[in-house]
Order: sequence, then C-alpha cells, then structure tokens
Amino acid sequence: MKKYLLSLVFLFGIVAACFAQENEIKYYKDAKKGYEGYAMTMYLGSMANFGFGPEVDPADIMKELTNEFKKSFEEVYPLSDYQYWLVDEAMSTYPVNPGDFYLTFIAESEDAEEGLLVIICSTYDGDCYSSYIVSESDLYKLDDLF
Repeated sequence: MKKYLLSLVFLFGIVAACFAQENEIKYYKDAKKGYEGYAMTMYLGSMANFGFGPEVDPADIMKELTNEFKKSFEEVYPLSDYQYWLVDEAMSTYPVNPGDFYLTFIAESEDAEEGLLVIICSTYDGDCYSSYIVSESDLYKLDDLF
C-alpha cells in the first residue's frame, strides 16, 4: 500500500504545481451570509484511477496523506463556516462519488499570495478532508514530500 500512497502523493504534487497555472479562480458571494471569496477546484480522480481496490478505505488514504502534508505545511482544522461555504461553492459543479479525490484552493482575493489548499475525498460515510495554508512560494515544498 505504501507504493500506491507514494504514487498518489506524487500525483497530488504534480497537480498542485500545475493547479494555479491552469485553472481559473472563480468569485463566489452570498450576500445573505455576508460571505465572499475566491476558489477553484480540480477533480483528481477516483480510488480506482490510483490503483486502489474496493478493499482500501478512502479515509485511510486521507490519514496517510494528512501525515505526509503535515510535514511541510501548516494544517488548518477544523475549517471555519466561511471556509466550508467557499469549498462547498467551488465543489458544487462536480458530481461527488465515494472514492473521488478533489483539490480545492480558496483565498480571500483573486490576487492573494496565500490561501488554503483543501484535499477532499468523498467516502460512503461522508467527505473527509485535510486543509493546509499555502502560498505561491510554498509550492516547492511539494517536492520535499518525495
């Protein structure tokens, strides 16, 4: 399983490095709640895409990913109501199925130098996530995960 985890972490690193360059960040606003912010989401794939069979629990993969990412990034847990709202808005265009992995980046402004990177995995029991404060200059740290 460690072999597959390294492949998955490597893929996350590649995707994250390309994430800000290839996806358009979108503006979201809820006047009733007084929330507004920017976010973008990328579908990374399913457990099967990463070589995991149905016997592997997605929550276990998230635990291992969390342990790896904590080594390089400051974890934010739990998310605030505002952060949940913004992630939910960004995820609203995706059909979420158990075993699917997503990467969402949220920020308070379009040109923010720092934001929150949220890794989301949908499970049969609900979604699991881990979230980390990242800045543009932090992307090199993804290489340190390997």
